[in-house]
Amino acid sequence: MKDDSTTRSYMPRFSSTTCVLPILITILVLAVPAKSQPSQTINCGPPSALLAPTESRTSIQQAPLLERMRVMVDELIGASYPELRGVEIQFSIFQNNADFFRTRFGIPQFLFGRRMRYLIRVNPKVCELQAPEAGIQAILAHELAHILYFKVGNRARLLGLARLNSKGFTARFERQTDLQTISRGYGEGLKEYRQWLYQHVPDQKLQEKQRNYFSPEEIDAILSLSHRRPELLTYWLKHVPRNLQEVHELQSPPAAKFW
Repeated sequence: MKDDSTTRSYMPRFSSTTCVLPILITILVLAVPAKSQPSQTINCGPPSALLAPTESRTSIQQAPLLERMRVMVDELIGASYPELRGVEIQFSIFQNNADFFRTRFGIPQFLFGRRMRYLIRVNPKVCELQAPEAGIQAILAHELAHILYFKVGNRARLLGLARLNSKGFTARFERQTDLQTISRGYGEGLKEYRQWLYQHVPDQKLQEKQRNYFSPEEIDAILSLSHRRPELLTYWLKHVPRNLQEVHELQSPPAAKFW
């Protein structure tokens, strides 16, 4: 389903007819497992070590990768996300051919009103395929923007994430998160990450990535236009461009019409 409501509020609306099953499924998908392995305090090894052809390398090399991600996230929070200071974030490994980072929130804390905790999942292929450092930093900033969304406001709005099964809503959700990332100074790194990503996702997933997230060309346009007019980032956060054409078109509120 295409989402052509670029001027709607980002907060989902609910009615008494909202389907319960998709909401519960989404909460479970986004939830942090009840027990997750904490990150270990070992420095990240070089990419060559991660490629060592030993059967045990996965468990051995996960620890330095997760520690590297933890250090980068701590630095990002200190530099750019003061709202997340003191937030509990854990890290774990997952395997996938098309996704390299995922973020979840804790379902027990969500359901019982306790202090929320969050999980950033990392695909070890980011090291094996030598993702650029600036790109990793930027995509972690993107994941922190997700956590910021989870953290602020009424928890009830998290139920609206059930709409992530809609292609239009997913694109709006992720592109708005990209804009949050760009507004905090990570646009160039995000462009670098997307350039790397396009070279390493399966062909059948490339179109989906281009639909849901800003492309390098779109990021270039956003950076160029917002450099001249910084207020555009605030406007775009409310009126999310869906493609390069809309980046150029959505540059000001529509003029009032008087008949």
